[in-house]
Amino acid sequence: MSAPRVIETTFGGCKMHIIGKPPAWYQTPEEKSASNSYGVMASATKPLNYSSAKAVLEHMDANRRIALVAKNPKIFGAIDKCVPYHFQNLKFSQEGILINQKLFARFTPNLGHMQMLKAFLGANRVHSVDCLTANDMNSISGLPKNLQLKVNKMVFRDQTLQVLQAVRQVILAECFPLKHMCIFPDHPEDTIFNNRITSADTDTMALILPEPKYGEPQFAEPLKMLRHPNVEINDFEITFSDFVRVAQDWMRSPRPIGTKFGMTTNRYQKYIGAVYGALDCKVFSDRYIHVLQLRSLTQIWKWALLEDCDPRRQISVLRAGASAFARPRALNGSDGGGGNRTCGSILHVRSPFPNSIFLVLLFS
Repeated sequence: MSAPRVIETTFGGCKMHIIGKPPAWYQTPEEKSASNSYGVMASATKPLNYSSAKAVLEHMDANRRIALVAKNPKIFGAIDKCVPYHFQNLKFSQEGILINQKLFARFTPNLGHMQMLKAFLGANRVHSVDCLTANDMNSISGLPKNLQLKVNKMVFRDQTLQVLQAVRQVILAECFPLKHMCIFPDHPEDTIFNNRITSADTDTMALILPEPKYGEPQFAEPLKMLRHPNVEINDFEITFSDFVRVAQDWMRSPRPIGTKFGMTTNRYQKYIGAVYGALDCKVFSDRYIHVLQLRSLTQIWKWALLEDCDPRRQISVLRAGASAFARPRALNGSDGGGGNRTCGSILHVRSPFPNSIFLVLLFS
């Protein structure tokens, strides 16, 4: 006859022995670890079934899931290899691979970090990434070919065009155009101004220009060359003179219906004033400049009357949003000759504060 099972544990700070079948409240060290990782008490007699464990792992924070699987490989290892990950941020930098701002693997001379990534994410799964960042070609060297990612946004630090071409291999084709693409051009001659990135690549092209250190870099010419339908300037604003030159170019050569160019600045009133001063407030190259005041680009807009209050130059209501400028809207007789003019593209500056007034230049 075999000896009865003896389990040593602690209860109330005292060591105790359990002989025979353990009570329902007892948990093995593995079960305790799993309970702590989940943040809930797991019954020793009712462990998570396969489908429940899959659901919990899939929607768990990526770093927390990595730690859980590392502590309990026998319990969660096999399931982990079948369930896709959801990353808020996946970044390839000079330091290494970062997941949700936490270092996953450091760079090594023998590309061991990419082998680790390949083993970690594996094949036959599509992992979701809200924002994918790639610093340069060195940071993605050896990127696993079998990696499959579903991406919403991307950030490029250097070598934008080469990096985009390389990472396209691991991003599902259905993700394009991406919702947002943030680019750090180094100088006005950066290749991204050659219109190699189009609306087929991203809905919004956000530029973070270099901080001026020795004088003000001149970005008017490259910005005038851009033909992407939705461009944003983030973090560092362009100079008054550059902004006026861009506005003048838009007046001379109107962009297609729906084209937008925007910038956030706490000096937005001065930017509008600079344009008004340069363009003599009303007319430049026989094209009108209109100022809109609104609290959101998604609300219904009302056009402001020009200074002479000519009712022929007033448009009643125009809906904003994705289809706001999909169809031309006529300004009957606004040219003074009985002809029609159509609303066109938007060049706007806005305050960085929530629910603040936007000042928009709308060319027709």
